[in-house]
Amino acid sequence: MCIGRVTEQSKEILLAIIHNYKIDGVILGCTELPLIIKEDDLDIPVLNTLDIHVEAVLQECFAQHLV
Repeated sequence: MCIGRVTEQSKEILLAIIHNYKIDGVILGCTELPLIIKEDDLDIPVLNTLDIHVEAVLQECFAQHLV
């Protein structure tokens, strides 16, 4: 990964790292990672923290009638 550049090689390296472990899911805990890794790339659950945070903010805004 380089600033402003997403390459197929970066994706292949990240997928190789993920496949190197016996895991039940992946947390994409950095805003750049969802630009490279997509849910369809893996057969395990993928948690995108950006999506999770946005959903939580929207739920809170609706709960407080801010929207």
